[in-house]
Amino acid sequence: MRQALWQTHPHVGDPKKTWLLAILTGVACVVVADSLVLQRSPDLSGGFFGLSPDTREYAAMIRGEPAAGPFAHRLLVPLVARSLPLAPLPALALITRVSLALALAVNFSTLLACGVRKSAALLAVLGFAGTVRGLVLVQNLYLVDAASLLAGSLMLQACVVRRADRFGVASVVGTLVREDALFTAPTWLMAGSRRRGALILLAAVAACVAPRLWGPPTPISVPEDLFRWGTVIKAYFAFGWLWPAALLGLVALRVQRRAVWAFAALAGAGSLLSCLLAVDTLRVFLPLAPVCMLGVGLLVDSVREARWLWVTWWLALLVAPLVALPNLLLGAPADLADLEQWYAAQWPLIVAGHAVGWTLVAATARKLQVR
Repeated sequence: MRQALWQTHPHVGDPKKTWLLAILTGVACVVVADSLVLQRSPDLSGGFFGLSPDTREYAAMIRGEPAAGPFAHRLLVPLVARSLPLAPLPALALITRVSLALALAVNFSTLLACGVRKSAALLAVLGFAGTVRGLVLVQNLYLVDAASLLAGSLMLQACVVRRADRFGVASVVGTLVREDALFTAPTWLMAGSRRRGALILLAAVAACVAPRLWGPPTPISVPEDLFRWGTVIKAYFAFGWLWPAALLGLVALRVQRRAVWAFAALAGAGSLLSCLLAVDTLRVFLPLAPVCMLGVGLLVDSVREARWLWVTWWLALLVAPLVALPNLLLGAPADLADLEQWYAAQWPLIVAGHAVGWTLVAATARKLQVR
């Protein structure tokens, strides 16, 4: 990001030290989550802690073996993993950890570019890292989701700083990582730049279509449980009570409103569309993660002077990871069948945590209304 942009915000300080803080924040979040969350194991073949079918497809690609669609079309991460002097699974885990740390650092810097203070930006990044969607990135290290988050974060940052070249490169690279980057590729077009927006969209579409011309077909089917309450509950738990917090924060946005809201709308529509094609509802909302961090950061920064609210936000977001996924403190059986089984066992703590979160968001909204 250009130093000139950061110089418009006196609270940022030395850009080099700020970037160092951003990177350290990302690394610290990954290290803590890595130590706290109970992760999937290569030694297990089933249940919540066993390797997923997706992982087996990516591992086959890294070994140079054929894979099924749509995994065979997600070329970039397996290509990078194949160049590393590691076995397939450790290579995927390394790429996930590095990508996630960088993605969190990018979102931290994007918040600063929007005028958010460092402490509020730190809180927003920690908040996302502690959601179910954020922790799933660490719970299953053997996917390409973290690299996709990095691409999406760079795209949103490019919208904020109005850099079409960066947005275009991130769109194409992100589409080669995972096709959900294509959802937000029309952002530049919707933001009012027709020529550049059309070129960016065409490049992203080409990056999506080209691997499919010679690759295996992608089976498309609607999940049987799509319209059940379980699907709605999973969608809510992706970000939990940060859903309304992010929406409230985006209302307060003063920088590149049209581009950011277009990005958010496209990411939301694409995520809902993915629900028609994917069985893992929690994962399909990944394109909205950068928007979630931005909105939460803007919201908490707006009430930073209210000391009791500020302290309560910190406490709530630091405790939230404990009721998001199975962890070392609460534990979980090794033969856990699915996440719903763990939620059923921990429901009193989960209900209490979300009740506190919604109450905090309501109090914050009331504070803003009074102001």
